[in-house]
Amino acid sequence: MYYETMRIGSKYSISKGEDSITIVRMMHDYFEKVYINKDGHVNITMNRFSVRFSYPRHLSMMSIGEISEILEYEGKRYMRDSMLIERINRMLYDLIKYYHTNNPSYDIANYITP
Repeated sequence: MYYETMRIGSKYSISKGEDSITIVRMMHDYFEKVYINKDGHVNITMNRFSVRFSYPRHLSMMSIGEISEILEYEGKRYMRDSMLIERINRMLYDLIKYYHTNNPSYDIANYITP
């Protein structure tokens, strides 16, 4: 499944596989890419900065499920793009917060864009 949307100066591309989801947000000359697997493998790339870590399996499955559910409803037009984008932004924030909590020596909070 592949979904794409444009929102106020940024473009979101979402690819959903059987057991993973990849989200790419592109703005002008900046991009963010988040890959999350149901087994909890996470890879976050922000331009040239990249981190990989393990996320609790139940939380990764929940994140994938929520995004998938929104995509399904979006296809039927029950929800607007903004709900999907809000959820993606919240998921990215939660992933970075989790990573930073478990790896305090790496300060990637400055790389978050609202």
